[in-house]
Amino acid sequence: MDQRLYEIPLTRFMPFNAVIHDVIYDYIPYSKDIEAQVMDTWVLQRLRYLYQLQLTHLVYPSATHTRFSHSIGVMHVAYKFMNNLLSRLDTLRNKIPYEEVRVFYNKPREVLVAARIAGLLHDIGHGPFSHSFDRYVYSKTNYLGYRIGNHEILGYLIYRDYLRKHVLGVLKSSGTGIDPDTVVELLDRVMKPPEGAIIGTDLLSMGILGKDDFYLKEAPSTDPLDQAGRIVRMVVRDFLYPADILDYLIRDSYYTKTPIGMINVDWLILQTYLVSHKGLLVPAISDKGLDDLIRLLNARKFMYKNVYLHPVNLAFDELMGTVFECDEIKSMVTETIDKMIREGEYNLYTTLTDHTIYGLILKWSNLSIDKLHHYCGERARDVLDTIKGILHYRKMPWKKIVRYHFPKKGMSLFLSKKYGNKMIDLLLTGIIENVRDSLGIDIEHDKIKIKITKITAYPTSAKEITEYVYIARTRGETPIDFRIENIDSFVKKRGVEDEILITVYMWRELYNSLSDEQLKNMLSLIEEEIREITGLREKVIPETS
Repeated sequence: MDQRLYEIPLTRFMPFNAVIHDVIYDYIPYSKDIEAQVMDTWVLQRLRYLYQLQLTHLVYPSATHTRFSHSIGVMHVAYKFMNNLLSRLDTLRNKIPYEEVRVFYNKPREVLVAARIAGLLHDIGHGPFSHSFDRYVYSKTNYLGYRIGNHEILGYLIYRDYLRKHVLGVLKSSGTGIDPDTVVELLDRVMKPPEGAIIGTDLLSMGILGKDDFYLKEAPSTDPLDQAGRIVRMVVRDFLYPADILDYLIRDSYYTKTPIGMINVDWLILQTYLVSHKGLLVPAISDKGLDDLIRLLNARKFMYKNVYLHPVNLAFDELMGTVFECDEIKSMVTETIDKMIREGEYNLYTTLTDHTIYGLILKWSNLSIDKLHHYCGERARDVLDTIKGILHYRKMPWKKIVRYHFPKKGMSLFLSKKYGNKMIDLLLTGIIENVRDSLGIDIEHDKIKIKITKITAYPTSAKEITEYVYIARTRGETPIDFRIENIDSFVKKRGVEDEILITVYMWRELYNSLSDEQLKNMLSLIEEEIREITGLREKVIPETS
């Protein structure tokens, strides 16, 4: 190999000429000529009106940060991450074939700009109340009449059909000398929804998406642009510790005041190197970074258990499902999304934000049940209870009475799509009968509710590109070799395991009617029934904070 190929000057100068003040990183530099022109579109500005943590502010009052601030944070972390990988290219001579890193050598600024813009755009598809909207609207055939799937698919459509052209125009007129075509070619590879999303959407059969619109991992390409695009995608989103996760864990912990220990972002980035495996570029973490990676994975589990899947948070989320089914909201959402999907009127998405739904809830908050029927039909009573729970009392009609933690092993039936609900019904029936026979208390079947939730040891997106962790042995700042571990084996070996949460709720009026003694005895019977049906004793898996 001609060594002169490796001597192309690596110019990483970025045209930063402005700064954003941020509570996490203090100062985030950006370009008025590039990133500001993307930020100042309705696509990004809309994210100011989506809470990052949906209804969590009802549990943690300070959790009012937005997807806009998170997206800026991801832009910043993605830049630091990608810049670190590029800065070490000269140490990889004779270790990685030149063709695999040609784009990094020839177009370093384009790679960095793509990573930054991808960080900005990664959440643009979110609907009102974010993941709740995915659950109750985008993934259900009976809501829109077809399944979009999730926010990643809608975000890709907004990029493909609207924002891509805008980004091209911005870069062409920026006067920075950055090649617009290379940037959008890389963005194309980052913004596509993952291959696994195909089974959850009807947009292929409708002709709105093709298979080429998904990021396929069946046969990874060794094309230089594909190699670079794969790395940018992993840095931003599909990896064990992408910029997305690095930012949201720290940001969400800060705003909820939920300590998760030290997440050493800079160290994790510094201990990540590019290596070549079977002709493909992959990021590898050095042995020196493993402890911090495990700390990050445990911190993620801690946040899921205590914030994202907080029992009150889960109950509020379920109430939002009722609100989305309200006639007026369903009609507004269906008409808006349909015009976006079928007619390309994506700017209508500005009318669907958290603030839109809160506005309607506030308007309805003082209506009588009869007047609310006009807006919500047969769901008026449920919606009124929800409104009172959210606005008037910050109390839900459901009260969490107990939560159990189990390892995933032995709980497969509860997680099964085919048998999960049957297992919950069986458990519920057993609890009601046991309470009646032992305590003489008759409980109606709809006064007890059981939620089964899973906390994974690592983000599912980590497997979208590779199912392996690459661990590098380094000499100085240069990887000299690496070993490969399956992700599942990697986390299990280091004590990070999936957990199953069983949360039992009781209708609040029933809860308030019980004496302390009755509640204590009932909890003992519930625990006995859960142990009987699962064959497991509760086990809290140790975790570091």
